[in-house]
Amino acid sequence: MTDRILIKERAKELLRNDRGTYIGALVLFTVLCAVAAGVTLGLGAIFLVPPLLIGYSMFNIRAFRGAKPAFETLFVGFSQYTQALVVYWLRVLHVFLWSLLLIVPGIIKYYAYYFAPYLAADYPNLAPASALDISQRITRGRKMQIFVMELSFVGWLLLSGLTFGILQIVHVGPYMNLSLAGLYVGFLKDALEDGTVRAAELQG
Repeated sequence: MTDRILIKERAKELLRNDRGTYIGALVLFTVLCAVAAGVTLGLGAIFLVPPLLIGYSMFNIRAFRGAKPAFETLFVGFSQYTQALVVYWLRVLHVFLWSLLLIVPGIIKYYAYYFAPYLAADYPNLAPASALDISQRITRGRKMQIFVMELSFVGWLLLSGLTFGILQIVHVGPYMNLSLAGLYVGFLKDALEDGTVRAAELQG
């Protein structure tokens, strides 16, 4: 069973051992997203942010699994551009449509599809619809764990605001993103072990 405390301890250990790399990756990701959106009058948010998000997700997944990812990992989403784009916007569309019914169904679907970008990053041959479907399965009955993980960083995020975002860059951002990647790794491992997901499905 995935343990939130152990995941966060692992994330803190990674930061202690190589903080500069994780700060650098977050800064590069943030700058690239900002430039993409700014230079293209917002169009970059539509066409360039999705593959960058896939790359940053892959960076954190690899790091949590024990590899030392290079900054080039941030650009892997462009090699699977169509998948990255469709997964991102399909998730946004599904959450939006469910939110039109009531707020609660929208929130539920937000967490149901939470790990679709991580799955796309981890398995580049996975069809976008399959990424959303598998995310639903691995989060079934466990959405509260994701919410609690996010909630555990609220205090840190408030402190980041008091430091004008400096704490967000040097600690909170990398710490939170590594922890969420760890939660994905744990959820997927559990799903493979209990048969919720078959390894062959992930290959596309």
